[in-house]
Amino acid sequence: MTMAVGVLPSVPEEQMTWRARAYLVIAAARHILVGAACIVLVADFDGDSFQVIRAVLPVWVWGVAFLVGGAHLTYAAIRGSEGHARVALSLSAISTSVWAAGFLLAYQEGGAVSPIGVIFATALTAKDLVICRQPMRSPFEPIVREYDEPKGR
Repeated sequence: MTMAVGVLPSVPEEQMTWRARAYLVIAAARHILVGAACIVLVADFDGDSFQVIRAVLPVWVWGVAFLVGGAHLTYAAIRGSEGHARVALSLSAISTSVWAAGFLLAYQEGGAVSPIGVIFATALTAKDLVICRQPMRSPFEPIVREYDEPKGR
């Protein structure tokens, strides 16, 4: 089998792409870092921006939840398991959307001075939901394949 220089081999339909795995690893790192911060720096979450988040669950419990989510995302990336990835990304979207709602309520109540937390958490939720589609591929995979696979040229 010969390949043109610079052309990546196509990925069989039943395999998760390296881009999807990379996204899972990045999401896992986000969860692990947030989880570790919630556990190690629990006292730093005393600001009004976190009032609703603290009311839902104690910060250290959020930390454990984020660490478990990060472990699940890592496992899904290593195994290339779309089923595990969908579950992990769904849980990620749920936890992140709760934080987005908490930031929104804090902002409306005047506890947060900026809507940036709402914007970031909502964007991360939306990204997880987009990637969670079936099959587990980057939304840009068809475009990449179009350039990777010559079509009778």
